Amino acid sequence: MQKLNAMRKKVFLLTAIAIGLIVVGFLLFMGLPAIGMPLFIVGIILSLVSAGTIGSKFTLLYKEMICREVIEKIFAVEEYNPKKGFEAEFVKETHFISNGNRFSSDDYLRGYYKGIAFERSDVHMQNVTSNGKTTTTVTYFQGSWTVFTLPKKIATYMLIREKEFLSGGRPGGFFSNIPHTEKVKFEDIDFNNRFEVYAEDQHDAFYLITPVFMEKIKELEYMEDGRLIIGIKDERVHVLFDNRSNAMEPSVWREVSEEDFKIVENEMHKIIRVMDILGLISENEV
Repeated sequence: MQKLNAMRKKVFLLTAIAIGLIVVGFLLFMGLPAIGMPLFIVGIILSLVSAGTIGSKFTLLYKEMICREVIEKIFAVEEYNPKKGFEAEFVKETHFISNGNRFSSDDYLRGYYKGIAFERSDVHMQNVTSNGKTTTTVTYFQGSWTVFTLPKKIATYMLIREKEFLSGGRPGGFFSNIPHTEKVKFEDIDFNNRFEVYAEDQHDAFYLITPVFMEKIKELEYMEDGRLIIGIKDERVHVLFDNRSNAMEPSVWREVSEEDFKIVENEMHKIIRVMDILGLISENEV
């Protein structure tokens, strides 16, 4: 941990100096451009070095020393790769979220818990547009994306999405690779007000989304800040929490401590909690 904090201090110092130079350079540029511009440029270069070379090394070391240790204590891990994530095509072909034009994913984890196979990654999807003068960036999704392989296969496509989620409309389209879906309404008015459901087959929707399962979905919604999506595709269940954060990323603004182990541990236990709420773990395994 001492090595981590020594590296963190370097990143912190470079970042602080870079921000200072950028701010001072920008302010001086108004009256003294010959001085302000060089300071601004040096600040930009330092910020790139801080976030790039040294910052990347610090982040990778943190994930190897903190995240990997926690993950391997909790799960039977087949693969944990901090630099790897879900492929953009895999995410886009689910049609759970509108496709943006900027995509990143990291902290890929594949393993088992009590016999249930899962994959998990952090995903960030944005759409960036420019009119030549201004650039607009809209975040479609930023958070954790976990995929569970079900003990009992469900051969259907279904999307359960909080209504406030920034991606409305029926999933897919004329040229999409998913079946035609229809919006499904249920007798539970509170559920209909909070969620929208699109299903390939309405009979499957009514069979799977029982009153008991609706309560489980509501429980998942309360479990995590942000917005919830549950999708069924290719006989697997996807659970997405859009909380606009990445719990596996270290902060350069505070000392690395035992608290970091707890933060990562809490994030991993959310996977187990989801399994438990959705009833994926058999009773004799709990």
